[in-house]
Amino acid sequence: MPGPKYRGRTALPKDGFASGKVSLTLKGVEPADEGTYSCIVKSRDWSADATTTLSTAENFEVTSPQTITGFVGQDIVLPCQISSSKPLDSIEVQWKKITAGQIENVHLYKQQSGDMPGPKYRGRTALPKDGFASGKVSLTLKGVEPADEGTYSCIVKSRDWSADATTTLSTAATGKISLEILGPQGQGVKLACRSHGWFPKPVVHWVTQNEQSLSSDTAIHQDSKQLFSVLSQATVTGEEMGEVTCQILNTLVQTKEEASIRFSSAAFPQTSPWLPAFWILFTLFVLSVAASAFMVFKVIAKQKTSKKTAAEEEKLNIQETRELEEQCDSLRSELEFRRARSYMVTITLDTACKHPELTVSSDLRTVQHESPTQEPSVEPQLPIVVAREGFASGQQYWEVQLWDGLDWEVGVLTESVRENLKKGSWQDLPEHGVCSLRRVKEKFLPEEANTVIQQRTEKPTVVGVDLDLSQSTLSFYDVAVSASILKISIEESTKFYPFFRPGLGKAGEKGKPLSINNNTDWDFPQTFKSDMRFAKAS
Repeated sequence: MPGPKYRGRTALPKDGFASGKVSLTLKGVEPADEGTYSCIVKSRDWSADATTTLSTAENFEVTSPQTITGFVGQDIVLPCQISSSKPLDSIEVQWKKITAGQIENVHLYKQQSGDMPGPKYRGRTALPKDGFASGKVSLTLKGVEPADEGTYSCIVKSRDWSADATTTLSTAATGKISLEILGPQGQGVKLACRSHGWFPKPVVHWVTQNEQSLSSDTAIHQDSKQLFSVLSQATVTGEEMGEVTCQILNTLVQTKEEASIRFSSAAFPQTSPWLPAFWILFTLFVLSVAASAFMVFKVIAKQKTSKKTAAEEEKLNIQETRELEEQCDSLRSELEFRRARSYMVTITLDTACKHPELTVSSDLRTVQHESPTQEPSVEPQLPIVVAREGFASGQQYWEVQLWDGLDWEVGVLTESVRENLKKGSWQDLPEHGVCSLRRVKEKFLPEEANTVIQQRTEKPTVVGVDLDLSQSTLSFYDVAVSASILKISIEESTKFYPFFRPGLGKAGEKGKPLSINNNTDWDFPQTFKSDMRFAKAS
């Protein structure tokens, strides 16, 4: 006859009396069953009893997600939860990493001695200080690395029980993309797509605006930190009009970074296989595409890693956008320069239109001032020489080697100014009809050019001059860095002639020369050769 509170939970052995066994089976032990129990046995002639104390121990469970993904460089929490209705006595928590049959101690906590990180994880692991009361024994792993991938075991022990659970950590990383124009390749333009900091090994695709794949040559290398670098090259021909995109995909987290270039129909002239890249007229989509990819990455990172405040996210977004804008402006400037350089023309110096104190080389490409030993008969304010060639339409480009001169001037002047110079009017240049770039010691004129040049580490050694009469502009470029210096609007619709003013030499000495560079190679090396034999013309 079970007691009222124990109906269905107690039983005595049916065949145990013969052997003297009167043990009580108590089913479904509960914490409330703790206490002292008395076993009383009576016969007709005798009675006896014994007592025993029952203590309960809860057989708790430990749970953890099967998989979790962490982003390289960020912190990750490996969840582990104890299902227990009361605090465990003498709790011990072990975190171990299991990889290829090897077991590493990641973190150990004992109630008596506290936290003990594993040898390889010192300073990188932490358990929640106030989480044990709620059963949380999750491990925080700081600064995730690709090498952290593997299976982690969460083992929880109490005085009377133990349980464990495992979770597999995968790591992911993405990098920024940069697009480069390497130069002409056959009848097309060779492009390079570079990126670093990917994990796991990414997948690279080149696609056209019509989602057609482009063949490419891709090299992917892994560094000592197990991060992957990508260099993928593809050649775009006249068949691929519109947008061409380089895509790099992280297949683990399905995050894609991409950058695009748009080609116009004028990008591939048929006259020469060596000019295609010069004629690229395109609009960069790097800013918008990369910004979109950044936003996708930011959302994923926010979901899977530590949270960032709205202010931090906004600051990061602004910084990323600013960097992309700078890259976009730099590439646009370089391509404008390359396009201008494809209009290079041959320029020669006119010995019949030069200052008397100037000497011109026999190849008519270099000019130099040579001061007479006696007082000059002509005021040397305008020691300039004008080119033979004049231009009334179209677009023309030429380059001038500066030879480290600290005082020079290059530009264009109108036909009427040229005629006045030929008549011997060397005292001054008129305010109108002359456009130029000038250096006077450490300062450049006009002031807009000085502002641009002074921001750069090196001063120009070769200046490119682009006369675009179709747009009524005169542009100057720093050839060494393929960047713009100055663009001037030309109001006059007349014929223009290039002119050159080298630095003045001291009495009896020669000044620094100026030379016309007729090198049309794609990579325009800075080495320059000229016939430096001067023939002083009358």
